[in-house]
Amino acid sequence: MPSGGDLYLLKAVLHNWDDERATRILGNCRAAMARGAHLLIIETPGPETTSELPLVMKDLWMMVLFGSRDRTAGEYMRLIENAGFAEVGVVPGTANPALIQTIRRD
Repeated sequence: MPSGGDLYLLKAVLHNWDDERATRILGNCRAAMARGAHLLIIETPGPETTSELPLVMKDLWMMVLFGSRDRTAGEYMRLIENAGFAEVGVVPGTANPALIQTIRRD
């Protein structure tokens, strides 16, 4: 990870990893970032609850293949906070992806 940047971007990365590895990825980003640098995360948060078969099957498929699952916006926020970032905001996308903007705090 190159260090000292003002802006870092992760697109469709964190959903493929379990919480421990996703937090490690975020921690590596944070370690490379200067104080006040921003991290933009583009992911597609899942619904808070669902019993729709296609979404349940997608979670099962992701768990078997990657050890992960779709996360809700709140679950992404917890990962980000656990990695030492201050949550700045979530901007819902027009085609379902969301832009999560965070900032490095010390």
